[in-house]
Amino acid sequence: MPRFLFQSPDHETGGTIETDWLELPDIDAACRAAEEAVREAALEFEGLGVVTVLVLNETQAAVHRAEIEIRNEPCGTSN
Repeated sequence: MPRFLFQSPDHETGGTIETDWLELPDIDAACRAAEEAVREAALEFEGLGVVTVLVLNETQAAVHRAEIEIRNEPCGTSN
């Protein structure tokens, strides 16, 4: 089974955050997992900005980029 690594910028340190190698059936499964990781990170993200997760294959080549922009938009008006 192919192995994939997820990598994301660490905005606090300027470095990167990486997962352990994950065994997933194929690149499609890795992409779906990355998209889910981005959605989960966005829920926990404090502040505005962009959350990015790169999917790397065993040769360390980036094969997918999942990204979501966090916006602070008003959800309604109050009088």
